[in-house]
Amino acid sequence: MLPKINIGLTIAEYPNFFVFFPATEAKTSELLLVDEASNIVYKTKLIVPDTNGIIKINLPDDRSIPRLAVGKKYQWHVAIVDDFGINPHLYTSGWVKRIEVLHSGE
Repeated sequence: MLPKINIGLTIAEYPNFFVFFPATEAKTSELLLVDEASNIVYKTKLIVPDTNGIIKINLPDDRSIPRLAVGKKYQWHVAIVDDFGINPHLYTSGWVKRIEVLHSGE
């Protein structure tokens, strides 16, 4: 569930996303992550689970994609792809913003 402002905050360079998938006969879905300038940062196909539930989607942390920049917002989209393409009824999106870790006086 996203906050009311629809922006999740993270300190991770490569955050994980948790998405609910409804029961469907579709076998694939797609994750798209774009920056504030609408540049594609990451795009991948996913396997749809056999039953409904929440799945964890990991961004690769092997440096194959740029790490999320502190202070920047990124929009993510997850869509189920059926025989007719992306199903607009089985689609969700939101925003994530990487924030800096603040250290208390040590």
